[in-house]
Amino acid sequence: AEAEREFRHALALDPTGSDAAANLARLLRDSGRSAEAFEILDRTIVAGGSSAQLFLERGTMQATAGRLEGALADFREAVRRAPTDALALENAARTLFALGRPEEAALTYETLARLAPDRADIWKTLVALYLETGAVAQVERCARQALRLETDNADRARLEELLAGLAAPR
Repeated sequence: AEAEREFRHALALDPTGSDAAANLARLLRDSGRSAEAFEILDRTIVAGGSSAQLFLERGTMQATAGRLEGALADFREAVRRAPTDALALENAARTLFALGRPEEAALTYETLARLAPDRADIWKTLVALYLETGAVAQVERCARQALRLETDNADRARLEELLAGLAAPR
C-alpha cells in the first residue's frame, strides 16, 4: 500500500514518470487490478511518457490477457525505444511464435542472439524454430553454437544426435 501511494504521488508530480507508472501498473496487475493498471500506463503514454519499460509492461499485460497482436505492437515499440533490451526482444519473439509466425520469430531471436551470444537457450530455440521452418543449414549453424555453450550432458547429447542426423546421407 505504501509503495502504491508513493508511485501515485510520483505520477501526480510528473505524469510522464515512466518508471513510477510501470512499477505502479505491475503492483496493480499483481493485485488483480489489471484494468486500472492499463489505465495508468495509457494515461502516462498520452502524457508523454516514453520509456521502453512502459511498453514492455503494457505488452506483458496484453499477452497475459491473450491480446497477442496488441502485445506484439507494445513489445516492438519497447524494442524501438531500447534496441538492446533483451527482455523486450525475447517477448516480441515469443509473441511472434505464439501468433504462428515462426520465420519472424526466428529473425527476432537472431537479433537477440547477436546481443546475447552466450545464451545457449536462445540458440536451442533457434534450432527448434529452424527445424519447424525446414531451414536445415540454419539448424546446423545454431545447433553448433548451442553445443559450444551447453553444459547439460543430456542436452549436449541431443544436440550431438541432431547434428549427426543432419550429417548422415539421405
